[in-house]
Amino acid sequence: MNYPLSHILTKTLVKGFYKAHSGLLIFFFTTVLTSCFFMNVLNQTHLPPDQIILYHLIIPLSFLNSPVIMILTFVIWLLYTVKSWQYNYNELLKQPQQFLFYSANSFDLRTQFKCYLYLQFMISLPFIIFSAFTFIIGLIFNYYVASLITFLYILLLLSVSAVLYLYWFNRLYDNSASFLIRLLATWKKPFRSLLLYHVFFTLNRTYLVTKTISVFLLSLSFYFWENSTNTDRPITYIFTLTIAASHSILLFESFKFQRNKLRFILNFPFPKVQVFSYLLLLQVAIVVPEMILLIGYFGLNSWGFILALLIQINIFHCLLFQIQEHLIQYIQWIFFLYIFLFLSVLFRVQWVLLPLSFVISYMIFNRNYYK
Repeated sequence: MNYPLSHILTKTLVKGFYKAHSGLLIFFFTTVLTSCFFMNVLNQTHLPPDQIILYHLIIPLSFLNSPVIMILTFVIWLLYTVKSWQYNYNELLKQPQQFLFYSANSFDLRTQFKCYLYLQFMISLPFIIFSAFTFIIGLIFNYYVASLITFLYILLLLSVSAVLYLYWFNRLYDNSASFLIRLLATWKKPFRSLLLYHVFFTLNRTYLVTKTISVFLLSLSFYFWENSTNTDRPITYIFTLTIAASHSILLFESFKFQRNKLRFILNFPFPKVQVFSYLLLLQVAIVVPEMILLIGYFGLNSWGFILALLIQINIFHCLLFQIQEHLIQYIQWIFFLYIFLFLSVLFRVQWVLLPLSFVISYMIFNRNYYK
């Protein structure tokens, strides 16, 4: 396409997208290419030549023949497209890319639509090449309907992307905060809530990944609980320990924020007991989803699991006051503590070590708070 806008978009957005995601794209492209053309059967003599050809085409033929695989592939393509939207939108918000708003608006809407269609086409080139290959295979093997559906789906993704870009480029640039940020800006934010705001708004992705792991582990715990014949059933304590360990990165990032951005709070005359209680409230707020699941499943009998989870997270959190911002050392200590507490569950002495762990965590905090 010979429009100047298309060349600008290619140099600024397309090249940047491939540069940012080159490792992932090379991996998937190499995997598909190897599976289709360079992976040989174990013995070339036990299959006729036509069957060997079908073996090399197993990926595109499975895509065309199986509705489930086709839908899964469509979902992957959609996620890829959404990822490109996110990347382009974030790039447009950067100050060096603000000239694109004025450059694009100098063209009429029809020309812009063509350029944005070309932009998404270039970004979607990896799966467009695969879809073109499967389209040809579909015509050869008489999968006409599947080939047509694939073509229409890609055309839909490109068209929706072009319309979305058309909307972004033709609205006035607005750097104002979102409605939620403006609403929260009017609220009072005491000291005890600053770390919580940081977790929910800055570390939201880390928090979401951690909660996903927690829900998965609790689901496994409930499954083993239902199928367990042991009346003591220590398996849930092991899962709560694993959930506490999965929060280590979230705790590390919150501690890093506290030490780097809120270090001035060390000069305030807050008693250490009060600061320690704030940390406990933060830990309780972080594990509210897990507490809801445990209470919903076990009812009032869940108090032991919740208490064990909070004490384990507390010792992992207070350990940072001794180690500080050394991530590798912190992960090593988390591993050693996990093994030690895991063995305590196996030997049924967890209720002896958990109160001791709480006392030790406060001693670590009290000794290293001003460190």
